[in-house]
Amino acid sequence: MFKIKKVVFILIVLFSSSSIFSCSSKKDPFDPTKYMLSIENPQDGAVISNPIIQVSGKHNFSRDKHMWVLLEDEIGNYYLQDGRVKMDTDTSWYASNIRPKRDIVFIHVVYVDKKGNKKYTKMVKEGKFEGFRDLPENSSLLAKCIIKKI
Repeated sequence: MFKIKKVVFILIVLFSSSSIFSCSSKKDPFDPTKYMLSIENPQDGAVISNPIIQVSGKHNFSRDKHMWVLLEDEIGNYYLQDGRVKMDTDTSWYASNIRPKRDIVFIHVVYVDKKGNKKYTKMVKEGKFEGFRDLPENSSLLAKCIIKKI
């Protein structure tokens, strides 16, 4: 009986380190703490009256990362904006066609992995711009700007 328990224990230890029993998922290697991204336009606290604005700033990451602009309303809903963040060859970035509505209080720049990018691209193609609460898995809010829409 003792030998059977010992063999079972050894098998559990051996197999638990294999990927068959692994509970962790593959993570995107992006670590937002190693990068800098700022929103410089509009400035924090800006009063926005235009129906369409451009958002821009500075960054220090590679151009192959997937960044999107989200707007957030007073009750915590996010609204995807049409188009990914575009990065210039220097350290600047911008996103055009940003459409803040009256109840929008934050502009966010969010990083998403390939799966999240695919989801957002599909939402844009299908014209799905209604509010949502949950960000895709493996995403990070990188910067935010407080605005007041009038």
